[in-house]
Amino acid sequence: MKAIEETTFSVGWLRAVEHLLGVPKGKDVNVVVGFSTITEDSGIRAVLDSFLDTKNVSSIETVASTLFPECWYVPERAAEPRAHLYWCRERAARVHHRISGPHEVETYFDRLVAYPGTKSDPVNQLEEQVLRLQRGLRHAGPKSSAYEIGVSEPGDLRIQRPGKDRRMMSFPCLSHISLTLHTNAIHLTALYRNQGFFRKAYGNYVGLARLARFFAREVGVGVGEIVCVASHANVERNVAGQRALELLVADCWAAAGSTGGLREVDRAA
Repeated sequence: MKAIEETTFSVGWLRAVEHLLGVPKGKDVNVVVGFSTITEDSGIRAVLDSFLDTKNVSSIETVASTLFPECWYVPERAAEPRAHLYWCRERAARVHHRISGPHEVETYFDRLVAYPGTKSDPVNQLEEQVLRLQRGLRHAGPKSSAYEIGVSEPGDLRIQRPGKDRRMMSFPCLSHISLTLHTNAIHLTALYRNQGFFRKAYGNYVGLARLARFFAREVGVGVGEIVCVASHANVERNVAGQRALELLVADCWAAAGSTGGLREVDRAA
């Protein structure tokens, strides 16, 4: 296991990329990145986003929004922010179906708020977990580890859809998310079966930070540690090239602490 622990996910991502650039084929197993805050380095993000644009691949924001579209969740403006979040997703799904037809194109967020249930109605897994956490906190000595996004019971939050995710290439890379309530904070652990560190990992971390903050706000606790486990990690040398990625790492280190410095994800410095 290769464990990287940092305060910000920006530096955690950067150190993971450095590790992968130094191993054969830029690939490794069981790469674990943990960060103790939802703070990012805006200098590192700016450099990476600029580089992603030159390679004509998805931006950090695009990747993060597949897991949690922050623009739909506006607790400072909406009287019922969770209801507004779900309404925005339903509206977007209707528009998508009207434009693109009935073909099913799901994001991770779709799986979280409209998971196909055993009956006809989809299951809003986010809402179920918020209510479960709220109920737990109303009792003395709330359970710490009864909040799962993933695998075992029908009431748990799931990413993989049994019976549908059969093709290897279309199988969701994000397999499971676990929530732990401890020391008056929400801690989050995510398992990716495969994670591309050039195109996806940074955006994945932004999305996970947003998700943890969502639960913390709705339940009334703090945000704790976030851990992301990549069963198979790939720096994606085939997309950007070894030398270009090495230069990207150097540019990110040079930009660290600049362009606004540290900030909470999605918040101005």
